[in-house]
Amino acid sequence: MGSATTVSGELPLECAHLARELAGLRATTGLSLAGLAARTTASKSSWQRYLGGTQIPPPELVTELCALAGEPPARLLALRELAELSRR
Repeated sequence: MGSATTVSGELPLECAHLARELAGLRATTGLSLAGLAARTTASKSSWQRYLGGTQIPPPELVTELCALAGEPPARLLALRELAELSRR
């Protein structure tokens, strides 16, 4: 992971981008983290890590969030894949 793929030495750009997109989808749903946890297969603390970019959610969870937000999952799944590749 070179400096070209990181934000100020922190998260890879791809992970930060995915986190922003996931947070935007969560905002679209109008759900709190607790509400999101109640309606998906992830806990509130897991969602905090995913939305903060410190962990990459499994593809199934991305699909669950997209369904709640009424968003087709293909673009977010592609972003998720790029984030995962950036971590290797």
